[in-house]
Amino acid sequence: MREFVVVLDDDPSMLKGIGRILTTNGFDTELFSSVEDFHSRARLNEATCLVLDINLNGKSGIDIRRQLTRSGILIPVIYITANDSDAIEKKLRIHADGQQRLAQSSSIFLGDTSLSIEIPASALPGSVEAELVLYPNLIAHVSDAIEGIMERPYGCAEQTISSAYPSLLWLQLQKAQRFPSSPLDARAHHYLKLAYAKLLRYRGPGGGFSLWGKGQPEISVSAYALRFLSEASEFTEVDPDVIAATRRWLLQQAAPQGAWMERGSDGKLLEAYALYDTAYVVEILARDLQHRNSNDKDIQAEREAVRKATEYFAKTVHTDSDPYDIALIALAKLAAKEDISQEITSLLSLEHREGEASYWDLQHNTIFHGWGYTGRIETTALVLDALAITKSLTHSAELERALDRGTLFLLKNKDQYGVWYSTQATVDVLQTLVRQLSSASSSVDSSRTPMQIFIDGKIGPQLSSSSYARQLTPQRADLLLRGV
Repeated sequence: MREFVVVLDDDPSMLKGIGRILTTNGFDTELFSSVEDFHSRARLNEATCLVLDINLNGKSGIDIRRQLTRSGILIPVIYITANDSDAIEKKLRIHADGQQRLAQSSSIFLGDTSLSIEIPASALPGSVEAELVLYPNLIAHVSDAIEGIMERPYGCAEQTISSAYPSLLWLQLQKAQRFPSSPLDARAHHYLKLAYAKLLRYRGPGGGFSLWGKGQPEISVSAYALRFLSEASEFTEVDPDVIAATRRWLLQQAAPQGAWMERGSDGKLLEAYALYDTAYVVEILARDLQHRNSNDKDIQAEREAVRKATEYFAKTVHTDSDPYDIALIALAKLAAKEDISQEITSLLSLEHREGEASYWDLQHNTIFHGWGYTGRIETTALVLDALAITKSLTHSAELERALDRGTLFLLKNKDQYGVWYSTQATVDVLQTLVRQLSSASSSVDSSRTPMQIFIDGKIGPQLSSSSYARQLTPQRADLLLRGV
């Protein structure tokens, strides 16, 4: 049986041309010129991939893909467009003589440790590079992510916000911990201003934000924008009318029962995701309330929305839900100062042990479409954030052990750029690391201990380590393997 490809494009000549090319190259096709016909007849569960036009006679191909993902259809998608304003830019790395291979090894240690990396015998002479990165404390992970996250794609509204979040967290940390001035400060302020300017391109006339700056605003994106704008306004100039309009738009989207639900490209409410959409919005609104003036004219409407949402949680059974959903609900209830003992018990029972580390898995895509291993990292980070806040309110040895195991999992799973595989996963991880920093005691010992590095038994470069909280950046050593 030949593989087949589904194509959706409202331009008949383009649709015919793509179909002809696919058929010539050995594929069967299903061709659709209307969104309605596509939704009613496309055999997406059997297709090899979907070729999808971005602009479909007033509808968004990107929104259609999001709806499919939320429905559990994880088909590969190739976007096409005839609009020269639909630009996607990505850096390319050219390896003229061979394929790049990446290998990583990590350890959290006290005293001695060993890391193993195997270099293939087929490696081209002079092509091998190796670097050792030492993070002396949790703060160094935040500072390293300021630049590391910029290596990740940041073309949509979520990625635009997330690309600046390490900078925002850094500035918040600096203010809270009274760090000395450093070159990181100027870069953090620059990235914050840049993200704010870019984010306004995704804003609709009613105050909401869309993922790609086209189509209808989305609840999750608008909530994330409100969180960012409110927090960033402490460090860079943000128009207060933009914040107010975003908040007002978000409050207008609440359903009568107190829930928030996204709409699919067909305009129907996606009720299956109401629980975690609502939890995500409520945490942001509840934290927004903590920073507002009690005399603000619309503050009562925001308080009422949070109250109705917590009542909605109470009426909805969620103890057997996915750990991602439960963590979001726990964070929302914590922000609203509600009891979360039931959620914490459920989360502790869903812990997966992996040696000395632990993680929490998920059974569906996250709000911003994380899944697989990246989704596991996001879920673990959100769970740990809820556990860390709870631990700060009431001491529990069980919570502390779970926090330690989960943090170990996160720290051992960084990518080649020193972040966590996606912009949203990186923000979630950094948030929980910062949360744990705020409750940890800061070391006052600034003395440094020499470290000796051996490479295949031979003496390598020297570093010195310190647990001093004001050691703000990681240390790096070139392991000089270029001659291999």
